[in-house]
Amino acid sequence: MSLSIKQSNAFQVNSRPVSVDFFAKEGVLNFLTGPNGAGKTTFFTYLKTHRNFYQGFEATFMDQAAFNPLTDMRVKDALAVVEEEVPGARPWQEIEAARNLEIEKLLHKNSRHLSGGENQKLKLVLALMRPFDLFFGDEPLQNLDQKNQSLVYSLFEQ
Repeated sequence: MSLSIKQSNAFQVNSRPVSVDFFAKEGVLNFLTGPNGAGKTTFFTYLKTHRNFYQGFEATFMDQAAFNPLTDMRVKDALAVVEEEVPGARPWQEIEAARNLEIEKLLHKNSRHLSGGENQKLKLVLALMRPFDLFFGDEPLQNLDQKNQSLVYSLFEQ
C-alpha cells in the first residue's frame, strides 16, 4: 500500500500558495527534504489537520517543537495520559524503543526540565505509543547524541 496526496493551493508559505504532490511508499523510509522555510513543518501541520487524506491509514506525528504541557508534569504522568486517553495506545513498557532509549531513567523528571535530547526521546515514545500505520517525524533526530540517533534510525528502518 502507499499514500498519495495531491491538492492544488493546499496552504501558504510566506504568503505564496503551495500545492501538495506527496507520495509515500509502504515498507521504506520516506523523507521530506528541502531548504529552511520551504514549508516542510507547515506541510506536517497541514497533514495533522486534514486527516481525510490518509486513505484509511492511521497516522501519528512527532513534532519538531519541544514537549511542553500546560501544567508541570512528570514524564511518567505524560506517558500515563497517552496510555489512558488514547484509544488503542500501547503501554510504554511494551515499546522496545522506550527500553533502548532508556526512558525509565526519565520517569520522575519534570517534563519542563528535560534536556533537548531527553525531550526528543519522550516525544518519540509518546508518538510510538499511539496506534499508527504512518509515522511522521519532523526533525526526529534533533538534539540526540550519536548513539541515540543510531538507535532511532535503526527503529525507523525496522
